[in-house]
Amino acid sequence: MYPSVKHVVPAEDYTLSIDFDNGEHGTLDMKPFLDFGVFRRLRDRTVFNQVRVAFDTVE
Repeated sequence: MYPSVKHVVPAEDYTLSIDFDNGEHGTLDMKPFLDFGVFRRLRDRTVFNQVRVAFDTVE
């Protein structure tokens, strides 16, 4: 079973700081994805900053 996301915080450099329910913490760099498909919308800082936890994952 995979750990659930409990908290996510967007950063200025298009990374996400993520806390999991098992105590782990990680950083996800979204920059490599910003030129592809639906991820292009995330280049807009207003949209990127709306990140949240939904159903135990990042939305």
